[in-house]
Amino acid sequence: MKEGNSSPSTTILIPLKLDKFIDEYSINRIREQSKTTTDKIGRDMMSLNNCIKSSVAQDLSIGFVFVYSQSLQGDLRLSGSPPSQGAGGGKQPATQEGQYRS
Repeated sequence: MKEGNSSPSTTILIPLKLDKFIDEYSINRIREQSKTTTDKIGRDMMSLNNCIKSSVAQDLSIGFVFVYSQSLQGDLRLSGSPPSQGAGGGKQPATQEGQYRS
């Protein structure tokens, strides 16, 4: 009978201690996770900002190369193209129409 009485008291005391330990562990774990999440959000925002900057720089450089290559093609077309196309190809009539409209 003593073993039966002692085992319920020990099974009651151990979960209480474990609950307290689990609560403290949970609180500390949540604090660490929130700090880690905040740091990760900061890192993600910085990398997103860097991606935006680099993509804008790439777009600008690609646009510059495209305009530069278009101007070179225009010069090449000007030297060897028939007079109906002109230097800009189909772009010149569009600008002329725009001038007529305004």
